Amino acid sequence: AVRFDLTPEEIIARWEGMAQEAYAHRLPLKPHARDFLLRAHGAGIPCALLTSCIPALTVAALENHGIDHLLDPILTTTGLGLDKRDPALYTKAARQLGLKPEECILFDDSPFYCAAAVQAGWQVYGLADPAIDDQAGLMAQLCPAGHFPFPFADALP
Repeated sequence: AVRFDLTPEEIIARWEGMAQEAYAHRLPLKPHARDFLLRAHGAGIPCALLTSCIPALTVAALENHGIDHLLDPILTTTGLGLDKRDPALYTKAARQLGLKPEECILFDDSPFYCAAAVQAGWQVYGLADPAIDDQAGLMAQLCPAGHFPFPFADALP
């Protein structure tokens, strides 16, 4: 039998510390994402963040990249009480933002999240990611022509 010298609480605390350090210092942004957000901000286009990430880790990453002021509000699946695979999440998020679903755009690298947003009436732009290369065909089917792969270096939609 394997014996650990740490309690479950100590293991969780160490994991949280490692995650906090990684999100605050090493987690990269998608290429050109910061410039895209700056262009949107400069054009007066409001941008929000809808994430399933732990809120403290989200804030650490946004602050590290200097983009925390470009995303308001930050909506979390925990706060909304729904999973990102549930179309009701996107309906609820749009309502909270004071928008109709068709006025909302999701930029995401998960075909499952994009599918849920499409079901809720959102526009979607698929982001390429090596972690989901095997699902690029599915992403291409979900996104309208020209929406996948979306490079943030392109013009604002």
